[in-house]
Amino acid sequence: MMSVLEEFGLSPEIKPEVLHEVWGKDATDPDLLSSPSESLKKWLPLLPEPISRHIDLALGQERPFMPPDLIPEMMAEPNLTVPSMNHIEIIYRCIDFAMKAGDYGTAAALTYVVDRACYRFGRSAALLHIVDEISHASPDTPIAPQVILRQARVMKDTGDLHTALRILDAVVSGERKWDYKSRAQYENTKAVCVQIKGQILHNLGLWKEAVQPLVESVVSFQVVNDDKGTSSSLALLSRCLKKLGVEDYADLRAQFLDVFHASHPCYEAYQKGLEAVRLIENLGATVYLAHSQLVADESLLMYTIQQTDMPERQKLDQYQVIVEQMKQSLANHRTLHCLHSLEVFLAFIRSVFMISLTLAFSPVAQDVDLARFLEKLSLELYGFMCDQAKGEQPSASLNQNWHSARLMNSALAFLSLPTLEGSAELAEPAKKWSEVNKGEQITEAADGDASSMPKSSSISSGSSGLLSSESSPSSVPSSQSEVPGDKSDTTDGHPQPGFIPPHKASTFPSSAAGKLQQGKISTPAQRNSRQKFIGLTMSKDDLLAATCPALSADITHGAGDVVDASSDPVDVESLVLCAASIASATASGNASRVSGHPDTVSQSASTKSTSSATTQSSGEGLRKKRLGSETVSQSASTSGSSPATTDNLADVSRFANSISGPPSSGSSGLPSPSAHSSHSSGSSHQQSLATVDPSAETEPSSISESTEQEDVKELSPLVDVVSACGLMAELELGESVETDDSSEFLAHFSPSDNKDVHRAVLMTYNPVMGQWAAQTTLAYKGPPLTGVTKGSNRDAFHVSFLHQDEPLGRYVGKRYRHGRKSPEVYMQDVVCQMLAGFYVTRFNQALQHCPDSILQVQFLSAAHLQLLDKDGKVFDWINVEPFLHGSFLKLTNNLKFVSKKEKDECGVEIATALSHFTYKETGGVLMMVDLQGWMPTDGKGVVYLTDPVFHTSNMRAFSSGDRHQEGMQAFWTHQHRQCNAICRYLGLDKSRPDNRSV
Repeated sequence: MMSVLEEFGLSPEIKPEVLHEVWGKDATDPDLLSSPSESLKKWLPLLPEPISRHIDLALGQERPFMPPDLIPEMMAEPNLTVPSMNHIEIIYRCIDFAMKAGDYGTAAALTYVVDRACYRFGRSAALLHIVDEISHASPDTPIAPQVILRQARVMKDTGDLHTALRILDAVVSGERKWDYKSRAQYENTKAVCVQIKGQILHNLGLWKEAVQPLVESVVSFQVVNDDKGTSSSLALLSRCLKKLGVEDYADLRAQFLDVFHASHPCYEAYQKGLEAVRLIENLGATVYLAHSQLVADESLLMYTIQQTDMPERQKLDQYQVIVEQMKQSLANHRTLHCLHSLEVFLAFIRSVFMISLTLAFSPVAQDVDLARFLEKLSLELYGFMCDQAKGEQPSASLNQNWHSARLMNSALAFLSLPTLEGSAELAEPAKKWSEVNKGEQITEAADGDASSMPKSSSISSGSSGLLSSESSPSSVPSSQSEVPGDKSDTTDGHPQPGFIPPHKASTFPSSAAGKLQQGKISTPAQRNSRQKFIGLTMSKDDLLAATCPALSADITHGAGDVVDASSDPVDVESLVLCAASIASATASGNASRVSGHPDTVSQSASTKSTSSATTQSSGEGLRKKRLGSETVSQSASTSGSSPATTDNLADVSRFANSISGPPSSGSSGLPSPSAHSSHSSGSSHQQSLATVDPSAETEPSSISESTEQEDVKELSPLVDVVSACGLMAELELGESVETDDSSEFLAHFSPSDNKDVHRAVLMTYNPVMGQWAAQTTLAYKGPPLTGVTKGSNRDAFHVSFLHQDEPLGRYVGKRYRHGRKSPEVYMQDVVCQMLAGFYVTRFNQALQHCPDSILQVQFLSAAHLQLLDKDGKVFDWINVEPFLHGSFLKLTNNLKFVSKKEKDECGVEIATALSHFTYKETGGVLMMVDLQGWMPTDGKGVVYLTDPVFHTSNMRAFSSGDRHQEGMQAFWTHQHRQCNAICRYLGLDKSRPDNRSV
């Protein structure tokens, strides 16, 4: 068992000077130093009064949750008595002393106080291990609900939904003891439990079902005046609403007449996001504020783009709102110190990137050109962040330097925002050198940052102040800041290659006024050539284009690799296969009717040939034979459209109801959910593109095309950068013409390629609805994984991307090792894995009340990532999923193999039962096999699986290892000759085709 300090990565040894600061004249007394109780008495008073006060409150069980004013950044500040330590480290050592002294009450109180800081800085797992030790050693010691619910959140995030739900139920039922001082405290705790259940449903892709518990939690939080809780639930509600189809939203609007008012889900999501921002804008929680604002503005952008009848001038007004709100979000990052937090820095990058995405949809040519420049600037910032992580587990904090500060200040300057406080000292060493060496040229490449540093830069006599703030001095701790004279950014006394001295901020206008009053029109052709995606459901044309993308001349997979050029037509139906259509076909007894979501696949005959021709031309010859004049049949895609008609799927909402439960009596009269199927409409965002929300005051005008064209000609840019040409050139983010005109510079700007960080399109799949969504993002492709078992078919390497679910999480990219398979194959793998995840969720639900201790099983979520070069052409494509530690093992394959190792016995039992379950659940249409992944070393917790195969019966294959009936027969004959205890508990032993139940 690891010690407390080892859990937190601290050395038990304490430096003599620290001992002197803490103990004074007693620093040499061995009896005192060796006494945990005496040490605890000496170290606890070192903490400042606000933290000490909350420790006392925790000891008295006065508050189940910490107030929002004690933020993690405050606890990370240096201690006044022991400046070499921050408050968090002192709390860690106090926990260690308390545990050794057997003072479990104090240890539990300290875990409560430090919980949020641990979560922010990536130490929750270590803290929760200690909480488990406290509960084991002293079962009667009360643990604060905040800490218990942190356990539920961590279980949720790691996929252990079963344990998460058990924890939530234990808190609500009172099984986990806490002395609530009022009914309001209990109701507040219960509201958090309901909120987490809603978040579980959201993470499962059951967005409609998540709305009920989230609305209930909002009402409960409002009753007890918990603004932070209300804001958190509203932000989650916003995420759900923006992913709903118009018809599903209409159903919910009818249920919650007093909650939802807008006529379009994306606009309602925008309104809820703004409300979330309003509630927390005065709490000082910059990162939460930024996240909520991002969700709100993403929703507004999604809404605006869908309004095809909205005049361009009105769209431009909406875009202007987004840009201004994102600028305000950036302005909230006032100091360089706060941007040492990785999560805050990531929110900064996301805000800049969001502005670039918005500008890309503007009808004004200069905005579109500026979008490319800001995208490149975002890419440089993201590259800086990834370069520090080097593919490993990212630290919760970053060491900002002159280069990153200069990039951030440049972004702020382009947007007429003040520069960051605390940047001044970062420029001092280079500034002194440049005064002596004016006019010299630096030509070396910067070591260790070739992806983001310019190769050469001219030293200019101008100055913009981008690294010299007019504000107060920085409060950055000395351990994180770079002081004047420090040579960390110099080589032999000279600045690192690529340094450009600052330029005066006065060069930039204080407002959006400038000589450029009218913007050139950006034509549809211009915008289409730089297509951006913002998370909307992909149309069939987009889906076809994704399987045959425009390829870069430099595909990065070795000279010997070739693209799989099968002559078969692109099988779009296999890319939109969903649980609803499988269940519908199962209920009808006609497996041949299995298809994808009808609204995603079907299109008129008049557009099919156009789609094929367009995709071929954009694919630059990739698999031309596969498309040709082939079209996708509509008949199969329209067959089983409603999961409400099935008995075998048991209605997707049944699982949702088992999580969220019926509305509580304390829900203030919230309407009960309607009885119809949760996914009966199966609508996507494309179904009602012309819907305009009256509350947005954007009713479409009856305007002729010629009139609107004349009107568009008078439009001004959303962002005026008329005086920024010099700075743009000096940043050296690409090539352009020599000019003093910013608009001309941007019009000819061509971004440079980066070594490891690239533009990308992230494609995610919803197996319930059979829909793909696409998001333009930035992605880092790192080195190969080391110290892990290699699979037989794929290579794995570190990867991260700007829109990943867990900002501090590690992700892995996978690429086929033998031959260059087409993107369609990769996308089919995603469909297969996500569909497997759906059935595994149902499998776990069926086992929820099993009296025996059975391992949980989860499939890692997977997505498809296409990397783009500077011209927007695809040069690489991979699949991505969360990275897991542990020993990789193979339990079964797709034919005869089954592991005989004793240590795999439990895993094999649950794997074969899962295969049997999917066969029964789908009426013999599907069987999930080839189960492999990571088994917990202690035999407890969760088995994480990846890369499954489905055998199919009487339907088209959608996974590469499908052996159809041959594979199914091999399973019964070689892998699962007899049903096990899990099968018998689930009643599967009665559904064997060979009738061998024992």
